[in-house]
Amino acid sequence: MNTKIVKSIVYVFEVICVMLFVYFYSCLQKTNNIQRTELERLREGNANMLYKIENMIVLSKLQYSMEGRNIQNVCLYDRNNNRSQFDELYQNGYRLGYFISEQSCSACYKSFLNALKETSNIIGKNKIVLICKFGNRRNFQAFIKDHDLNLDIYRAEDDFGLFEEYNDYPIAFMITPDLRMENVIITDKTNHEISNDYLEIMQTKILNR
Repeated sequence: MNTKIVKSIVYVFEVICVMLFVYFYSCLQKTNNIQRTELERLREGNANMLYKIENMIVLSKLQYSMEGRNIQNVCLYDRNNNRSQFDELYQNGYRLGYFISEQSCSACYKSFLNALKETSNIIGKNKIVLICKFGNRRNFQAFIKDHDLNLDIYRAEDDFGLFEEYNDYPIAFMITPDLRMENVIITDKTNHEISNDYLEIMQTKILNR
């Protein structure tokens, strides 16, 4: 065979080999990138799940610590800035209370607050009371307007003093006439489903009283 032809064949073969190498290397890189992306997604998902589990453990401990505790008889102000005491809210028996602070995480209470408004149409608005910690009346009124709240709502300048440090958790609870907390749940952005289940249980409990 002509030497020139042989060289041409060898050259073409080498070119094909290089092209195949580049192709397979590119495919391998794409596969590695896909696997790396999937691995990062799984790691992020595991981290989020671990955060939720750890957060739920903390919330469960806090909720347990509040069961049966007496609440301070804090001073409250209604929409018209009329003053009353906390114990006056429960002279007619059990009510479902929800405490929100101006410093509370909005993602932790918005969903529950909307569900609470729907529940009020079933059990009656007089069976629900909102206690909101706000430093001034203007912000309190803006909060009522922003969330279109037509519930029994009061402003408190002090929290319930349940914990030594952070007292701004959004807390749903049943209060007995002697101001003890029962059926406590801290609503959080990580437990929306549990909070909704809680509300259904409380709805049934109140209707059956």
